[in-house]
Amino acid sequence: MDLEALIGRLETTREAVRRAAQHAHELRPPSWKGPAAEAFERRRQQAQERCSGTLAAVGSALREAERLRLALRLSEAAGSGAGGVGGAGGAGSAGRW
Repeated sequence: MDLEALIGRLETTREAVRRAAQHAHELRPPSWKGPAAEAFERRRQQAQERCSGTLAAVGSALREAERLRLALRLSEAAGSGAGGVGGAGGAGSAGRW
């Protein structure tokens, strides 16, 4: 898998987790009371916490992948710039003429 595909998948995953977190936030317990309602609320909160943690991890991975993409582009630009100068004689041969 190339870096662009990885970034695309991370972005898709981030959006899916964001929607899941929003859904968990919007869930409201049924009108009944008692232990079942309390268990529902605990599970809803746990789902929100898991989504929040997952969202943070995916966001971090996405930022790292974007930094890597930038580093690769800078490296490619530096390589092509240096190759152009060296291929045309460059500064190293200027003193010999």
